[in-house]
Amino acid sequence: MQNTANFKLSLFGGFHLTDVDGNQIDPGPRKVKALLGWLAVNPDIEHPREKIAAMFWPDSEENVARHSLRQALASLRKVMPGDTSPLRSLKSSILFDSSKIDVDALDFEAALAKGEVRASEEITHLYKGEFLAGCNPRADLFENWLNEHRHYYRERAVNAICQWLTVLIDTRKFERAVPIGVKLLTIDPLRESAYRGLMMAHMALGNHALALRWYRRCERVLLSELDVLPCLETRALHAQLLSSWDKQEPELKQGASEIERKRKSLGLISKGNQRILYLAEGAIEGIIDHIGGQSILLRGESADAKKALAEQVVALAELQDFQICRGMISTDGGTCKQLEGATSCTHISSCLAGNAIAESSNMQELEHKLEECIDSIKTASEVSPVLLVLENIHAAGQRTLNLLSRLITAVGEASVLLLMTSSYDGESREKAWQGAMVNAPLTTIDLP
Repeated sequence: MQNTANFKLSLFGGFHLTDVDGNQIDPGPRKVKALLGWLAVNPDIEHPREKIAAMFWPDSEENVARHSLRQALASLRKVMPGDTSPLRSLKSSILFDSSKIDVDALDFEAALAKGEVRASEEITHLYKGEFLAGCNPRADLFENWLNEHRHYYRERAVNAICQWLTVLIDTRKFERAVPIGVKLLTIDPLRESAYRGLMMAHMALGNHALALRWYRRCERVLLSELDVLPCLETRALHAQLLSSWDKQEPELKQGASEIERKRKSLGLISKGNQRILYLAEGAIEGIIDHIGGQSILLRGESADAKKALAEQVVALAELQDFQICRGMISTDGGTCKQLEGATSCTHISSCLAGNAIAESSNMQELEHKLEECIDSIKTASEVSPVLLVLENIHAAGQRTLNLLSRLITAVGEASVLLLMTSSYDGESREKAWQGAMVNAPLTTIDLP
């Protein structure tokens, strides 16, 4: 991209538009975001207005669809005004000028075109999640285009991440290989090469127990999803790992089998939610092995589905003796309230629910209370791991969001799993997560 870019547009893992100073820009509804995303990956071409109108407003009459398109373009020009805008409106067409904006999807394509092994590192960094996640405006033609592009980017990202993981393993950069392997499994939980990479990395780092856990998870996933065992190469690596394991392993296996029996008795092997539960279980196991805390955000419109998933994650955490702390963001002022029955860590709940945090007008006092709250969570996690469940964060006020963003950062340095739930509609606070996502792992899962 040229240095004249006035904006940056990220389309992987959601929609994030920022200006040259890094300030978050919200162009409006999903359809406006989807329109900009479509234009961004089809740049420097004059697109007929009737074509765009038909794609995004297929159920409207032509004059109504054209009017809706003009309104959407006006919304985009409002946040990207004048000569700074990448949009050029001609009488009968629209053109997206790629020289005035950096787009991660275009950088992705440029890296693919290099065809070099080193480009796989760049692609791995660029692909932060599903293309235009949460930005489906329910227009059939656009939905078909979106699904095709999601598949296209996903497949090429998986291939590049696999390639980069192999490079890191071959060059013995095992610590760097671990998060790459985990990222690959987040995208494709059935990718056996990722499990092998994680097994080899942890074995080389001396983490035999964690290496064996990755094999057990690989075996469970393949049996559950495909009704097959791991391939000969994976099983051979497992045998090699077992041969180097000490005499205490049978005791560990027995303990793991007991946990597995409890999981089945609690009905935690749910066909529709397996991927999410595997991610949660991986986070829990990582915390137990002192790899670091994690944050998971469940987004969806079904309150019952989110609540059911949260209950299953709580059950998984209880099997590993986690302290459980649950709260819900209320709609009357965006404060956090402790849920009934969440008594395992009431000192944390009272901190999160404290009206002083939500109502304090003194910023110095607010900062002090935030630090106290985070310190209490870290202190509690030193005794035993903590699961924090915070529901309905889309209803949070700005000060509660400040607390949550600080929590996400702090979680990465403690034995804490932070599980949050949100809805698509009403969640327009991406800016609150920017700083948090830089320093701590945050996995966003979009529910159907």
